[in-house]
Amino acid sequence: MQLTMRPAFQPAGMRRLFLVVGVALLALALGATLVFVGSRQRLAPPFGRAANGSVVVDVDGDLWVVDPAGGAPHRLDIGMGRSVAPVFSHDGTKFAFMSRPRIGVPSALFVANADGSEARSLTGGLRIATSDVAGITWSPDGSTLIFHSSDRGIDRLYRVGVDGSGLQAISDKTADRSYPTWSPDGQWIAYRMRPVDTIHKTYLAISRPDGSDERTITSAPDSKASFSGSQWTADSQRLVYFRSSEHGHVVGMANLAGTETLLSPPLEDSYNPVMSPDGLRVVISTSSAAAVVELNDPSKRLDLPGNVAGCGATWAPDATALIGLSYNCDELYWIPLDDLAAASKLQLPDGPINNIAWQRLAP
Repeated sequence: MQLTMRPAFQPAGMRRLFLVVGVALLALALGATLVFVGSRQRLAPPFGRAANGSVVVDVDGDLWVVDPAGGAPHRLDIGMGRSVAPVFSHDGTKFAFMSRPRIGVPSALFVANADGSEARSLTGGLRIATSDVAGITWSPDGSTLIFHSSDRGIDRLYRVGVDGSGLQAISDKTADRSYPTWSPDGQWIAYRMRPVDTIHKTYLAISRPDGSDERTITSAPDSKASFSGSQWTADSQRLVYFRSSEHGHVVGMANLAGTETLLSPPLEDSYNPVMSPDGLRVVISTSSAAAVVELNDPSKRLDLPGNVAGCGATWAPDATALIGLSYNCDELYWIPLDDLAAASKLQLPDGPINNIAWQRLAP
C-alpha cells in the first residue's frame, strides 16, 4: 500500500482541491528550529505502519511545516519559487514536487533530498501543464516517478528516473490519463482514463509501469471527479476509489476483475478515500462529515465529529490519528482516534490548503 492520499474532490460550488499525503522526508519542527531528517536515520519501511514525522502543508504555493502538537508553523523555503504537490518516497529519503517561478508559467518536476538540498529538475525541457496539483507517484523502490501532464489538451502519463534519466511518455493521445498511483508490488499503475471518443464514461484503468497491457477495471458516468486518487490495497489485488453515482458519489473497492464492493452507503455522498497504513481501514469524507470504515466489514465505521474532515483526511503513519481538512479546505485538525473529543485545530497561515504530506520515520 502506498501511503498517498489524493483527495481530489469537493462538493459542488467549492474550489477543487488536491491533497497529496506521502511519506515525507522533510523537517522535524523542534521549537523554532527545523531539524531535518537525513541519511543518519534508519529508513522507514516502504509500506505498513511507521513512526510519525512532520506534517508538511502547501498553503497557496508555499510549504509549511506544521506541528501536530499545536505549535507554530514554520515556512520551508527551498528556493524553488512556488512549490506545490510534495510527494515523498516511501523510505523517507527524497521528495518530489512541482515548482514554477510564478503563476502562469509552466511547472517542472523537481526532486530534493530530505533536508531540501540538491533540488533539481527531472523534466528538462518538458513544460508540465496541468490545472491539478496531484498526479505524482513513486515506484516502490524509489527509483522512478510517474506523473501526468497535458499535451496539447490531452493528459498523458510520463515516467522519469529519479536521476532525471529516461524521461518518456508512456501513454498516447487516445484518452486523457491522469492521477497515476503505483501498486505496492511494483507491477501496475492505476489511473483515471477518459477516452477522447467516449463522451459518457470515465474509467478506472491499470497498465504496466511502461504503459503496456492496459485494461479497464470499472467505469462511471462521465465525471471529472470519478477515480481521481485511487488507492491500492496492501496485496496489490484491489483498488479503493470514489465514483459518481445516481445520488452523488460512492466509495467502492474492486478487484482487478472489476468486481465491486461498496464501502459507503449508496445514498451517502462519499468521496476522497484514503487507506490506513495498516491496510485495514479507509477514511472517507462525506457531504456532512467523515468516517473511518473497515475494508472487510464496511458496516463497522467510526463517524468523525462535525467539520474536522469534510474536505479530506489523512492518516498518521502509525495509524493512531488523522489530520482532517475542514469543509472549506482552509483549516487543519488533529484527530486522535482514541479520543475524538480531543480533536484540535492546528496553526497555519491563512490561505487555501492545497497539499498535505506526513513524514514516515523508521519505528
